[in-house]
Amino acid sequence: MRVMDTMTKKLMSAVCAVAAVAFPPPGEAASVPPSVISAAVASWSQREAAEVLDALDTALGTYVDPEKGEAARAFTRANRARYLTLEDRVAFAGQLTTEVGAALGDKHFYIRATGPGAGVAAMVDPAARAAAEAAEAYGIASVRRLPANIGYLDLRSFGSTPESASRINAAMDLLQDTGALIIDLRANRGGGAAVMDALIGRLASSPIPRSVRLWRREDGGFDRQQPESAAFPIDRLYGRPVYVLTANFTISAAEAFAYDLQSAGRVKVVGETTRGGANPMNRPLHDLGHGLFAYVANGRSENPITGASPNGVGVRPDIPTQPEDALAVAYASALEDLPAAAPDTRLGGEVEMARADPEAQLRSSFDLTPHQVQGGARRVNEPRAAP
Repeated sequence: MRVMDTMTKKLMSAVCAVAAVAFPPPGEAASVPPSVISAAVASWSQREAAEVLDALDTALGTYVDPEKGEAARAFTRANRARYLTLEDRVAFAGQLTTEVGAALGDKHFYIRATGPGAGVAAMVDPAARAAAEAAEAYGIASVRRLPANIGYLDLRSFGSTPESASRINAAMDLLQDTGALIIDLRANRGGGAAVMDALIGRLASSPIPRSVRLWRREDGGFDRQQPESAAFPIDRLYGRPVYVLTANFTISAAEAFAYDLQSAGRVKVVGETTRGGANPMNRPLHDLGHGLFAYVANGRSENPITGASPNGVGVRPDIPTQPEDALAVAYASALEDLPAAAPDTRLGGEVEMARADPEAQLRSSFDLTPHQVQGGARRVNEPRAAP
């Protein structure tokens, strides 16, 4: 691509430094950082550990694939004595997340450790969850008009409430008249269906074939659920090119969103292959007791076009690149998609400048200085301080 020949790795990384600080290492999303829990709270007795293991055994019995669930239960029982020697709850949660997740072959499985009252209500209570979503702006980290009238939506999670759908529609209203759209899911940890249904509904004039969800029942059978995208009048539909940015951190509902749109040919995915943790759960986290909670998927999905899902394999990008470079790569590609604009107009001048030096235009849009870039790079590797 002509515009890409002029780009340097250094500047592409600089442009995306703001997004990069949000990428934790692959295992970090599974639990609260140790600094949140004091040493006194983190330590516990073998009796407490045994009670958690018993509760986990019950939870694994609900896993979507009964054979894999039983295999994970057998693995956990075989290693019970070793787990009982772990005197730190956070280390216990992290080790079981890694080992039991591997036994399941499920990258979405995790056990989360919290301090007393730290985030517990939002895990199990719908009202508290709604309040937590509101406090995070419903996952909407940034809505921007980039130079040359390209829209940018940085979405960190998918909200599950009607209010979250209302907010994503407000964001899309601001982006409605852009010539192309970039949806950034590189730091998206997943979430609920409300935002997914609304956003997919906005992006196509004809319905996007959605993956059916199959929920395991207690009797071993499955209930079939067909998601439906929200309906909008034609003047609120976005029909221009759309790019979705992904990283290995991208998981859960974010993968389902990208996969269905990519399978339908509606978007181009740019970045790296996503986590591959796409099996859903339609109930609150399992409360294992003593401040530990487990995500044990009781559902799976199947796309009507591919007959498959991204679980275990991830969403593979149409344009592979390092995640820190994905925004610059997508922006350069989107510039080529823009319709012709009269050169003597303001927009025509913007397009001409952006195509001549896209990296400079992106850098100016994000107002990044070398000092800010270096500071962002440091923050990626620094542990979070206790509140």
